[in-house]
Amino acid sequence: MNRSGRSKRTMSRLIKEERERLQQKLVNDEASDFSHFSENDIEIRERVRVVEDISQIKDNLEETGTKSLKDNLRSWYIKYSPSRQAFDELLKILRIENLDVPKSTKTIIGNSTEIVVKDVPPGEYWHYGICQQLQKVKELLKDREKVVLDIGIDGLPLYKSSNKGVWPILGKVVNENAIKVFLIGTYLGPSKPNSLNHYLLDFVTEVNNLTQNGVEINGRTLRFEIRAFICDAPAKAFICGTVDYTKAVGSTVPQINAFET
Repeated sequence: MNRSGRSKRTMSRLIKEERERLQQKLVNDEASDFSHFSENDIEIRERVRVVEDISQIKDNLEETGTKSLKDNLRSWYIKYSPSRQAFDELLKILRIENLDVPKSTKTIIGNSTEIVVKDVPPGEYWHYGICQQLQKVKELLKDREKVVLDIGIDGLPLYKSSNKGVWPILGKVVNENAIKVFLIGTYLGPSKPNSLNHYLLDFVTEVNNLTQNGVEINGRTLRFEIRAFICDAPAKAFICGTVDYTKAVGSTVPQINAFET
């Protein structure tokens, strides 16, 4: 039961009726043809999608049981990446139906920056960043003068039944057991990236900046260094730009402090 006393089944029915009403209005007003809409009318399509997905969100809530509506909304936002205006419209509709949800997108997803996924053929790449991860453990770095990382790169299958794989870039602070391995960026695609330069561009750009300017932690600028790259043999061959490999495991110690972009 929600705060108005309505059951989830009643709420799902009301939402379904509202969705059908909006869809029918679009059919009547526009002859169900979106081809002549201008770019400014994309918001209308987003609103239709928002209404269509309300039932899905509520169904997920009923299935999971343990997850809150806010958690489901956050998951939906990350999965579908709607505009903030469209997501605010979703929250408005849910509040009209007396569901206890925040008024704004900011409350749901916090102050984090938008996720930017870049095309890196034949797949996509997302860069979270070294600085972002180090800020999460800044209290454990407050007595340091320098941050030294080991970097791990490897290709992994996504699922046993999937033809897609991931190539994550991982970081580990040297001599700090309390800080776990963290994700710097990851590639997802049907095969490894076609271009090593495209795959590593964001990583190399950030490493160059940190190597030259240091990393700011707790109001102090700490020196930054990469000690080694740790890869299995296929990943090492890919990163080093070689074809043949014979060892199962390998590591490479950088001979220079920064990379060329």
